[in-house]
Amino acid sequence: MANKKTGCLIDISRFRVPSLGRMKLMLSNLAEQGHEIVLLNIEHVFKTPVFPVIGSEADGYTEDEFREMDIHAGACGIELIPSFQSFGHMFHILKWDEYSHLAETDARWSICISDESYDFLDRYYEVITRTFSSKLIHIGCDEVYDMFEGKSRHLLASKSRNELFYDHIMKVKEIAAKYGKEILVWGDMIERDKAVLKRIGDQAGVCYWMYDMRDLPEAYQTVNNDIYVCSGNNAWKSFFPRIRYAAANMKLMLSYFKELDAYAFMITDWGDGGHFHPASITEKLARLGRDIYDGKDAINLDLGDDKINKLVDMMDELHGGAFLNAKRHNVGSEYCTQMLFHEYVFSGTGFADQSDEQIDTLLEKIDAVRRSDGEINWCKNDLMDEELMEDLRLFIDKTYVFGKKVELHKGFRMQMPYDDLKKMTDDFVISLRKWLAVFMKRWLTSYQPMGLYFHIHFMKMLEINTFEELEKIKKKRDYKDLEKHHIYDIPEYTNIREVCNIEGLNILWKKYML
Repeated sequence: MANKKTGCLIDISRFRVPSLGRMKLMLSNLAEQGHEIVLLNIEHVFKTPVFPVIGSEADGYTEDEFREMDIHAGACGIELIPSFQSFGHMFHILKWDEYSHLAETDARWSICISDESYDFLDRYYEVITRTFSSKLIHIGCDEVYDMFEGKSRHLLASKSRNELFYDHIMKVKEIAAKYGKEILVWGDMIERDKAVLKRIGDQAGVCYWMYDMRDLPEAYQTVNNDIYVCSGNNAWKSFFPRIRYAAANMKLMLSYFKELDAYAFMITDWGDGGHFHPASITEKLARLGRDIYDGKDAINLDLGDDKINKLVDMMDELHGGAFLNAKRHNVGSEYCTQMLFHEYVFSGTGFADQSDEQIDTLLEKIDAVRRSDGEINWCKNDLMDEELMEDLRLFIDKTYVFGKKVELHKGFRMQMPYDDLKKMTDDFVISLRKWLAVFMKRWLTSYQPMGLYFHIHFMKMLEINTFEELEKIKKKRDYKDLEKHHIYDIPEYTNIREVCNIEGLNILWKKYML
């Protein structure tokens, strides 16, 4: 496809922040695959003395480190484009008292429309634009859920929401132009309005993202500027990457890319819910996207060994969860095993939603993975290096720990004696701790350390909830009569599934500084 480009969005704002060396290696690896663009979703991880409090609680990169990264990307043939939000997704800036007055609502999710807000964006964009050599800067503007719902609501008296959205884009465009940059913007907030999307598309590059199997919004046919068609690697929020689902989405989005005669085909690697998956998986899924772009009939990962490929397919099917019920998920079953991993083991409605047959099927699939794993002689090859091999082992071993929890639930459901349940609980928690120790060691080989606190917190919550549940069932022994609770009724847990849960974000920040 002449004069077209492929690339990736790498989310470095949700706990998994690679070391500078690992980030540079990722850029090299993506370039080797043929990608020419990398969007960096930065949010609060840009560390600058101009705004010393922003990102002070988190991992990140300094101006000099970003500049070094940019130089390395250029040497690899990659255009590194910073993405810094200018509307929604600003909680991790607005949560600080120094900037909370700029928030549209008490949720502190979006910035309000005011001279002071634009002054803040002007000062921040000045720092970012002098750090990256690309002529482009992505200004975000996706998922602005409380847009014009608070301090800026009075503006609706004279203009529509979509017109005000357009005005904001143009204001930020002026700020970027002041520093010699052109802008990219997400299209989701305006893609149903042909007229306004066209006006934006005349002024900016538009990124069309869709990670499911929906129809192409007709409004994108009106865009005259560059369109970036953004498919998803579907690894976020899940226990194990949804590989076949991702491949299907990539193929659908590639057809839309061709239909729109778009400029770039992008694979997005978001970190919603703590960025469970490692960089090696990000890179393999990016290669899958590039293979699909190149016309290969790829539906899964090729890891250079038929037995390992089969095992990964089994993991994909197991954690895809099509055979399970997930009533609390608005996208169906695809996050179900991640939910069950954190769910209350005895009283959880996530477990209660599963029939005895579904629980047995889940355990059978875990056992099948174990048998398949036992037949493999694990060793690196041309398509799977040692890092990827060890990262896959983490997923597989976590699946076995998960299996112990499912067995514990089944034991209670079948009215196993309390002393036996206590032994199974101890075994599950010890296995969980051992897995977490390996996970932490692996994490520190490639990523900055602060992000570990998120994972440690939720693993500790899982352990505490399990022991508390065990104490509660000493007297209440009949599973059918036990009052059921859902783990996602605790707001902070919804962040494992949904990064835009404002109440949960507030709790994590106020109680745990996460």
